[in-house]
Amino acid sequence: MKINYFRKQSGKRTTIILPDSICELWFTTRPPVSESCARQALCELLEQLDDPKAGTTFQSQAEHVILGDIRAYQNRLLASNDELKCRVIDWVKSTLPCITPPTSQALEILEELDKLKLVPWEVIEKFDSLEEQRWK
Repeated sequence: MKINYFRKQSGKRTTIILPDSICELWFTTRPPVSESCARQALCELLEQLDDPKAGTTFQSQAEHVILGDIRAYQNRLLASNDELKCRVIDWVKSTLPCITPPTSQALEILEELDKLKLVPWEVIEKFDSLEEQRWK
């Protein structure tokens, strides 16, 4: 993703191309908004950065800050098991109108929810591997 913005501290105009995989992960840590609002939020994060220290590129500094933001979000979720549990339950509840009629009894609902286990899915942890892939 190509992003143009001004760095607030130095007033320099900057254009940066960030890997889509990192941007997509970062966008998932935000409340759902339009793409333009999400891009603006990413610009605001990057505007806070200034010239990197010697031996570090601005690209690596920007990616490091974004990955740090993603990790912070992950840590907040893991620190609050109840919140994470409630999010999962809310998601499951949102699927109920699609898979069961309103007149279903509890047992019928549980049977339908049990069928969700048959849906193939895969979870891939990329928080550490993204940075490793980038710097290899």
